[in-house]
Amino acid sequence: MATDAPDGICAAVTFHLLNAWIFDLDIFPWLAIAATTLFLSPSWPRRILRLHLPAVERNEPVSQRKQTLVLSLAAIYVAFQILVPLRNFIHRGGIEWSCMEHRFSWQMMLHRHTITTYLYVTDPNIGQDVQMEPEMYLSRKQISRMGWRPDMVRQFAHYLAQRLPQYGSQPLQVEVRMFVSINGRKPALIFDPNVNLAAEPRTLKPPRWLREIHDPLPPPGQDYSGEPYAHGSESEP
Repeated sequence: MATDAPDGICAAVTFHLLNAWIFDLDIFPWLAIAATTLFLSPSWPRRILRLHLPAVERNEPVSQRKQTLVLSLAAIYVAFQILVPLRNFIHRGGIEWSCMEHRFSWQMMLHRHTITTYLYVTDPNIGQDVQMEPEMYLSRKQISRMGWRPDMVRQFAHYLAQRLPQYGSQPLQVEVRMFVSINGRKPALIFDPNVNLAAEPRTLKPPRWLREIHDPLPPPGQDYSGEPYAHGSESEP
């Protein structure tokens, strides 16, 4: 272990604890704290195991085939960790609007959104439309997490269609009108309002009902109307 490792690790742990306390970063600070063990001596797991397990001597050499297999698996794992976060360069077209490539990526604290959502549930058996409030079924934190994320909005639509009563054999329909403003851009309707999200299947591909928005950014320090950028009214993914 390097002589400055304890000081550096303490500083890193303190930094990540402050991030967890000040910002809402979910699991990231705790994962980063766990990753600081990579800077310790490679023998530290063995020293801990010796306290609980009997010592076992192994004199036979490791075969070249096993070494090659381990190195190959390690190379595949490293390539996966590097290439998958770069998938946004393949699926271009509104990454910040769709949030399809935000998870497991190297993008963090780059987008701020203002969201206005209208949920409508229709019972085709009686032709009745009802506007639903997410607060009736979700906590404030759940609503914040769901935000504009297409997969979570679709999942909530399925939940409403299954939970609410229907008066006939036809299933309920759920339509979402969601207006999103990102980094001061003009609010835009990002979901097709004519699509029944309760009937949409789960998919890893960009949903067909998700619109691509390519509005340019407003001038620095201003929103789409030319007014000063109101940072306090927006939310970070």
